[in-house]
Amino acid sequence: MAFDPTAELDDNVEEMSNIVSNMRSAEITYAVRDTEINGVKIKNGEFIGITKGKILVSTPSRITTAQKLLDDMINEDREIITIFHGIDAKEEDIEIILSPVGMPGRAIHNHFLEEVAKGNKKPVNCTVNCLKPCVPSEAPYCIANSLINAEKGNFNSGYAFAGANAYKATKISSVKEVIDRLMQETTQYYK
Repeated sequence: MAFDPTAELDDNVEEMSNIVSNMRSAEITYAVRDTEINGVKIKNGEFIGITKGKILVSTPSRITTAQKLLDDMINEDREIITIFHGIDAKEEDIEIILSPVGMPGRAIHNHFLEEVAKGNKKPVNCTVNCLKPCVPSEAPYCIANSLINAEKGNFNSGYAFAGANAYKATKISSVKEVIDRLMQETTQYYK
């Protein structure tokens, strides 16, 4: 984040506002009726993908909808993708995994992680050497490649991290809403 505790409030607000203006967010929800909006045919019960305030996609699969949203949002200028997994998620969907070098982290359960847990090694083609203690010939997978694959929407070859309480979410706020709330709380703190 661009917050600098040594900077003046106005400077922090300006810098953080610049960053927020370049962020993109998306959400997935359920269709409650059959309809067509902006050329997107929607069927009752399907998963609707919304970004930039518009419905982008509607499919019977939550994963396919998420992948289509990510395909639309990801480009060479994007550095970080954060996925919040919450509404309708179960506690068991969030699991603790070990990285290829044994470091723990929480991730959203998927087929890729099932294969890793079974001991089915994925081909390791390390391109970044991101973790010093990693020995590619001994690692079950390359964490950098797995996260890059997830960023590209390819969850068959990767996974996404999540917080321990992600399943408790009752509302998924846009990044702008979260930043606005943080800015408001920061402003109140400085008064």
